[in-house]
Amino acid sequence: MKILTEKIKYRARELGFEACGITSADPFPEYLTAVRRLADFTPAYKNLYLNLENKYDPKKSAPWARSIIVCIRSFTRYCFPPGLTNIIGRNYLADARFPGNPDYLMIKNMTDFLRSLGLQVKKGGVPDRLSAVRSGIARMAKNTFIYTEKSGSWINPVTWRVNAELVPDQPDNTSPCPENCSLCRKNCPTGALGCDYTVYMEKCLSWINCHAPEPAADYLTMSMKNFIYGCDFCQTACPLNQAVPPGTEKIPGLDEIADHLRPEKIPALNEDFYKKHIYPRFWYIAENNLQRWKNNAAATLTGRKIPDN
Repeated sequence: MKILTEKIKYRARELGFEACGITSADPFPEYLTAVRRLADFTPAYKNLYLNLENKYDPKKSAPWARSIIVCIRSFTRYCFPPGLTNIIGRNYLADARFPGNPDYLMIKNMTDFLRSLGLQVKKGGVPDRLSAVRSGIARMAKNTFIYTEKSGSWINPVTWRVNAELVPDQPDNTSPCPENCSLCRKNCPTGALGCDYTVYMEKCLSWINCHAPEPAADYLTMSMKNFIYGCDFCQTACPLNQAVPPGTEKIPGLDEIADHLRPEKIPALNEDFYKKHIYPRFWYIAENNLQRWKNNAAATLTGRKIPDN
C-alpha cells in the first residue's frame, strides 16, 4: 500500500493542495466526548450538538472504510475587495464550492482520481479538523481552527474515506499556540470560545448570522460588529496568522458584486439580483431569505431589525 499512498499524495500536490495526509478510519472518541459535553452544558441547544454525534465514527455511515485521506486547500493566494473581509468571512469569500472559484475542480478531480484507482470513496462525513490533526498535516489551535506553518488558519481540510488500508501518517497533537496567549478569546465579541479548546456554536457569529433561528438575542446581534456573513474575529487576532503574506490573485466576479454586499447597500437589494448574484456564492442563507441579509445588515448598522417588505 506504500506505492498507492505515495501516488495519492503526489496527485494531491499536482492538483494544488498544500498538503495531503493519511489516517485510519478508527473512531474519534475525543470528538464524541466534546459533543456530548457541550450538549449537556447547553441544554437549550442540545440537539444542535447531538446532530453531530454520528460523525465521530467514520465507519458508521461507511462500514467498508479503512482509511481517511485528508487534503489541505489553502486560500492565502487570494486577495479580496477592500473592506470586504470585515463584512464576510474569508473562508466564504474564497469558497471553492462555488463554480466560479478557481479551485472549484480541485476536490472533484481528487475524488475522480481516487475512484480511477478502483477505490470505494465517500467524501466528508468525518471530523475534518481532527482528521487533519491525526494525519499530521495541521495542528489544532485554541480557537478550534487548524493551522499550518505556511497558511495559518486560512485553509480548508477536505476528507475522503476509502476502502484501502493506506499507510497512516503520525499525528501532531501539539498546540501551535503560545501557552499564555488568549487573544482569540479576548477578541471574540460573543464569548463563543471556551478556555479548553472549545467553541460554543450557539454563540459563534458564523452560526448566528447564517444558521440560527431568527430573531437572535439582541445581545448577540449587537455583537456582530460589521460581519453579516461568517466571522473572522478570532483568526485575524491570532498571532499565528500575522506572518502569512497577503494574496495577490483575484477571485473572478467578486469585485463586481462587492459594493452590493456592504451593509448600507443591502437594504436596497432586490430579489432578482440576490438570487442571481449573491445566493449562488453565499448559499448558507437560503435563496428565499433575502430578508435575513437585510436583518444582518441592520444589526451591524443600528442593532435594529429592518421591517419585512
